[in-house]
Amino acid sequence: AKIQSQVHGKHSVKLIESFSFRGHYCLSLELLYTDILSIAEKQRYQQLPPSTVRHITFQVLLSLREMTAKGIVHADIKPENILTNDESLLNTKVADFGTACFTEEQMFTYIQSRYYRAPEVLYGIRYGPPIDIWSLGCVVFELISGQVLFSAQDEVELAKMLTISIGP
Repeated sequence: AKIQSQVHGKHSVKLIESFSFRGHYCLSLELLYTDILSIAEKQRYQQLPPSTVRHITFQVLLSLREMTAKGIVHADIKPENILTNDESLLNTKVADFGTACFTEEQMFTYIQSRYYRAPEVLYGIRYGPPIDIWSLGCVVFELISGQVLFSAQDEVELAKMLTISIGP
């Protein structure tokens, strides 16, 4: 909630209220239609039009720019965490700040979904906002091609795939 309350941009899900209930910390967020993965699944992973992908990418980049300016790393950019108001995908917002952290306060060692995991995270190197750009690049590839870029079954396979793609 601390990080979610710091993100006020037009392209991030808005925190409405936070409260404690029976020992659980609860967040009330704005209601949106669905995530872009669900829309891709509905379309049987057909390629999205380049103009739509460009528009989604631009909106996510605006959100990431705001987070970077505030020293925040989202740490879980993936299609499920990019939400939209409707099927037109004209308005998309970044959601799920559960593993987000301030750059100087990295709390988690196991972050990012495997398909979108940046090399820094895979190898346990200190990370920052560039890991979100890496993840977004993987998402863009997926939206354009209809296929996951690095569909590794485990971290060893991911390391091999990254080495083949970008070198040691």
